[in-house]
Amino acid sequence: MQQDFEAQAEGLGLASSSGASRPQRMSQMVGIAAAGTHSLVDMDGGADAGPVGEEDRQAITEVIEKFEGLHPDEFLREWKSYATNPYVAIGESMVGTVQEDGLETFFNRKAFIDTLKAFPPFKPRKLEIANLQIVFIGDIRAAAIYRVSEEFKNSKQKVDNCAAILVKLKEGWRVAAVTTKDKGEAR
Repeated sequence: MQQDFEAQAEGLGLASSSGASRPQRMSQMVGIAAAGTHSLVDMDGGADAGPVGEEDRQAITEVIEKFEGLHPDEFLREWKSYATNPYVAIGESMVGTVQEDGLETFFNRKAFIDTLKAFPPFKPRKLEIANLQIVFIGDIRAAAIYRVSEEFKNSKQKVDNCAAILVKLKEGWRVAAVTTKDKGEAR
C-alpha cells in the first residue's frame, strides 16, 4: 500500500514520505477510521435497490409525515409501519434505542403523561411538516431534515427542527434514526 501511495502521491499533490519535495511542518495522513458496532436492524434481503427518484422522495415524505403525525393513542399500534424495530432516538441529552419491548413502559411513565397534559395533542394532530430536504446516501439510505410545527388543544404551539436517517427495506422506506422534539414552546 505504501508503494502504491508513493507512486501516486506527487500526481495527487501529496508529499511522499521519502521524496525531497516533502513540505516542512506539514503532516499528512491517509487512512481509514473504523469502529466496532453491532447491528440493530437486519438489512439482509433488503429492497431491490435501483436508482432513487421522485417515487422515493414521495415515499420518504409520506413516511415522515405519518410517523411524525402519529397520535399517542396510535403510536404503540402503528409505529413499525414507519420505523425500523428498533430505531435510534436522539434527544437533547440522550441517544437511545426505541424498541417494542420498552415503549409501553415509556408511555406509562409520569414524565410522558405530564408532557401530554402540558401539550395535549388534537386527534388528528394539527401538525405541519415544512422545509423538508432529502439527501440520498446511495440507493437504500437517505437523510432528511425538516421543521415540525404543531398546535395543541390548550392553544400552545411548538416548532422544532428535526432530522431523520431512513433506510429502504422490502417493506419500503423506514425511519432508522430520528431526533426527538424538545419540550420548549414555539420560539
